[in-house]
Amino acid sequence: MKYLLLDNLLHTIELNYDDRIVLVNNTFIQYGNYPLTEIDTLESQKALTLMYGDHSLEIIHELLKPMHDMSITYGEILALRMIMLWNPGSIGLTPQTIEIVQRASEKAIKELQNWFEINKMDDGKTRLANLLLLLTPLAKHTQCLTDITSTIPGFGVMQEWDLFMSDLLRSFP
Repeated sequence: MKYLLLDNLLHTIELNYDDRIVLVNNTFIQYGNYPLTEIDTLESQKALTLMYGDHSLEIIHELLKPMHDMSITYGEILALRMIMLWNPGSIGLTPQTIEIVQRASEKAIKELQNWFEINKMDDGKTRLANLLLLLTPLAKHTQCLTDITSTIPGFGVMQEWDLFMSDLLRSFP
C-alpha cells in the first residue's frame, strides 16, 4: 500500500498538480469532491469520507505539497521506497534481523547521500532531511489507506486462486 501511495503521489507531481491526488489510471481524489454514487451502505459512506474528506487534505498538505515543492526526483522516490522497505516498524523481528535491517537502512541512506554528491546537488543534506521527514506521514497515510481497503468486501482475495490451490493440494496424497 505504501508503494501504491508513493506511485500515485509521483504521478501527481509528474502531472504538475498539487491540489489533488491523481491516481495512476488518471482518475483523481480531490478534497470535498465526492464522486456521484448510488452506494449508500454505511461502510461505503465511511470509506468515501476517508478518501475524499480531511484525510485527502492531509495527504496533500503533509506529502504532496512538500514533495512537489522540493521537485522530488524519481531517484529520490526509489530511495524512499528502499528506506521504507528497511524500516518495517514493530513487526516482531528477532534481534539479529533488526540488526540486519538497521544496517540495510543505513546503507540505503548512505547510497542516497552518494547519489546527491555524484549529481552535484549542493542541497543534498537538506533534501535528505526533507525525505526522511516524509516517512512518518507516509506510514500514517498508508495505514489509513489500509483501513479504507479493509472496508471493501473481498479486497485482496482471489477466490479463483484459492480454488486452484485447494484442487492442487487435494491431488497430493
